[in-house]
Amino acid sequence: MKRLLIKVLFPYCVILVMSCDNLQNKDMSNEKQDVVKVETDEIVDCDWCDGDGYRFQKCSKCNGSGSIYEFVSSTERGPCSYCNGNGRLICSTCSGSGRIKCQYCGGKRKRCINCNGSGFTTIGSWDDITYIKCPYCEGSGYEVCLICDNVGFLPCSTCSGTGLMTCPKCFGSGKGELQTHNSEYYTVCHECNGNGEVIMLCDKCNGTGKIKESELD
Repeated sequence: MKRLLIKVLFPYCVILVMSCDNLQNKDMSNEKQDVVKVETDEIVDCDWCDGDGYRFQKCSKCNGSGSIYEFVSSTERGPCSYCNGNGRLICSTCSGSGRIKCQYCGGKRKRCINCNGSGFTTIGSWDDITYIKCPYCEGSGYEVCLICDNVGFLPCSTCSGTGLMTCPKCFGSGKGELQTHNSEYYTVCHECNGNGEVIMLCDKCNGTGKIKESELD
């Protein structure tokens, strides 16, 4: 009976042992391939940046032209149109002279009513006439104006004798209404300093300049 069992089961045992050996050999082969693959996956220079860690990229602001178009709008006050920005005008009362005629004497000297302009007066009787200096005009022959002291003019009260008056429209500032100025021009791109390209860290190697050989494109 034993011999019969051995004779029947022996072929199956042989097949089972051979299958186990094949599986073991296959696993060892796969491990060897993985080891070889790992050993041969060396660190090499990045093919995107040639190992520099950075690369040049077209500037997105100027689209690689190196210059940008700018539009600038500014608001400021222009010169006063009434005084041409001077802030002052010629006095309309004295026409810029800074003085006006005396309202009492009219700018003209009046003859002394006591001596009739001679500057002398007489005292005494017809027998004994004596000529003396007129006490009213002190011998000048003209009345003394108590307002302008015979100058004939007074300082202009409107401009205080300066001949100029403050502009009534801008109140002396010289500034007019608000004006808007628009200017358009091309200027150097500040993002790339006019080069048209900017330096960027390499996205593939993250700035290291090195990648695995298996990552090469």
